[in-house]
Amino acid sequence: MYSVFEAWMTSEFIARGYPPDALGGLFSMAMTLNSGMAILAGLLANFATDFSGTSRTPFLLAMVPALISALVIATTWNENYGRTTAGSGQWQSLVRAIRADVSIVLVGAIQACFESAMFGFVCLYGPALDALNVLPESSGALPFGIIFATFMVFSMAGPSLCGAFPHMPCEPLAVLALILAFTSLLASSVSESLGCTFITFCVFEMAVGLYFPAISALRSRIIPDSVRGTAMSVFQVPLNLLVVAVLARVGTDPVDQVLQMCAGLCVVGLLAAVLLHKHHQVKAFRRKVE
Repeated sequence: MYSVFEAWMTSEFIARGYPPDALGGLFSMAMTLNSGMAILAGLLANFATDFSGTSRTPFLLAMVPALISALVIATTWNENYGRTTAGSGQWQSLVRAIRADVSIVLVGAIQACFESAMFGFVCLYGPALDALNVLPESSGALPFGIIFATFMVFSMAGPSLCGAFPHMPCEPLAVLALILAFTSLLASSVSESLGCTFITFCVFEMAVGLYFPAISALRSRIIPDSVRGTAMSVFQVPLNLLVVAVLARVGTDPVDQVLQMCAGLCVVGLLAAVLLHKHHQVKAFRRKVE
């Protein structure tokens, strides 16, 4: 269900006749707004936990914006299905699209590798920081609400980088995001300092903020509208398998080894991003020659 929001926005954007080149800026704006709301949510969660004395309170409060969002969607969004083909024709159309453009597979590989590493990070950053916490027990647990809000500040910096280079193709931005993710995860796996580990995690969040506008723009440009929903559903299969493989190691293997595993996934995603960039450079060169 996670992919439905992007699929709806892309189809609606195209249906209304807006210029496709503006999608990248729209995704950057959405990521910035998401990060801003996440900062407020992190601060509110930290306050609610301190006030109530239980970590369950933020989960209960999260029901409120979820219900408001559902109400807004139900009352204001138009239904759209993209340019779909009924039945098994969707799968046949997807196979034909992949045969016509291998870039679709490369986009799926980038998504599976980066986002599986990201979900692994979500489960790891708490234990990693707790293991390096040298503060006395009397000072209490680490303020994870404030830590999360700080992460979101750095995540907001990612779309700002996209906005600073509006004419840069999405492929180099994806490459940069994966390089930052790999180096930060690898550095965090060998760090023995709470402060240094926290800084590397902030850099990783910056990579996340840079990644999502880039990959969203790539998907909207490369995947045909007629098979976008099917393709994004198919992409979830390797992503979920990799997430399960990473999470199976959490709690059984040392945190640093799982972080290195996530860094390795970023290397694979980086190779796919470089191949995608080279592939499009070759296609652009051939068009010029012709």
